[in-house]
Amino acid sequence: MSSGQERKAYGFVPLEERKLIEYITELLKTPRIVDSMGNEFLFGMVKSLIQLNYFCRMRMEVLVRDNINLFQNFAIWSRLEKCSDPNVKIFAAVHGPKHCRTIGRIEKVYSRGERFYSGLILAKNMIRSIEGASSYRKPPGFPEKGEGHVFRPTIWSAIPDSGLLIAKILLYVRESCEVNNPKALELYIQYLQNDLNDYASARIQIRKLLELGETRTDIDAKEYNFCFASDGELRDFKKATTIVGEAVEMYSVVEKRIIAGKIERENEIFEYNPDAVRLGEVGYELVVCQFDYHKLIFAELIKKVLDRHLAKAIPILKVHCDNPLVSGVISYAIGTHCLYNRNVQVYSVKNIRDRFNYIFSAAKTGYYPALEYLIKSDSVIKDKFLEVLRLMPPSL
Repeated sequence: MSSGQERKAYGFVPLEERKLIEYITELLKTPRIVDSMGNEFLFGMVKSLIQLNYFCRMRMEVLVRDNINLFQNFAIWSRLEKCSDPNVKIFAAVHGPKHCRTIGRIEKVYSRGERFYSGLILAKNMIRSIEGASSYRKPPGFPEKGEGHVFRPTIWSAIPDSGLLIAKILLYVRESCEVNNPKALELYIQYLQNDLNDYASARIQIRKLLELGETRTDIDAKEYNFCFASDGELRDFKKATTIVGEAVEMYSVVEKRIIAGKIERENEIFEYNPDAVRLGEVGYELVVCQFDYHKLIFAELIKKVLDRHLAKAIPILKVHCDNPLVSGVISYAIGTHCLYNRNVQVYSVKNIRDRFNYIFSAAKTGYYPALEYLIKSDSVIKDKFLEVLRLMPPSL
């Protein structure tokens, strides 16, 4: 028996994260390879995926699922479902055929200590069940009070013991948050911001979510209203100063994780595409997706602070420009920021040369939007940029 066959027949040897991804990806290129695996190897392979970050875990779980489903191998799903290990059982419950995906099975897995999937599934099931049993129906054409809330007041205020039910649901959600399920974090952020108006606590969870590097997230969805701070907080100059510091720390930590290779700036994901002509059939295709939510949130916050405080905000932003990770974003935001007064642009930085220096400084850090602005902007800024280029000594 070859060493590869021995590994598939017996135990799965633990591997370092990157080697694990490479090994399983190569292994699953063989159709029906899962059929030849003994229980110990198969279960060990599935369990090993929990050590990966969420993005890699989802990708690898899809590869395993697709290899099993290639020939509708229900016997493999049965083996996984009967495993005593909760991390293997939940894989069958989440990815397997319908008979594996019952709430009873999810509750059993939860009782054995699995939290990543089961906590969030049980929470969402409780919300659906309670709201589905409610007699309340939203009147057509009218906005609903508390729209965007996790627990809609029009329904939950009429439910007996709603406080106890909400507490139980939130326990499930928090338990999934504690093991870094980004979908649980999204739901919890939505609750903190929309139900409680607690943006300070939400910022802690937003940072945790961004540090996971999850590419597919609802953090920018308008209906969830995910933003780093509330309007009320930003109107208070002292609070705005503190929040800018928190945002700089958030952005820097995420960038450092990208630089260290803990999360990726570019990720390959399977994205649904209904274009049957191009794909040959309607289905999923592999696309490269940029992870830039931390940048979008940071840039949006800087703009909002400038919107509310104009030139007064510049000193509290400039103090962070000695941080090379954020200096480009901040300098560009200061140099380009303007508001409209009766269709007239009013810039926070009045002097055109000062504006150019901020933007040029951002471009020198490699911040692409700044360079693009210098090339495509109005004639004065563009002319100054071309003048600087003409005066620069020729490169060797």
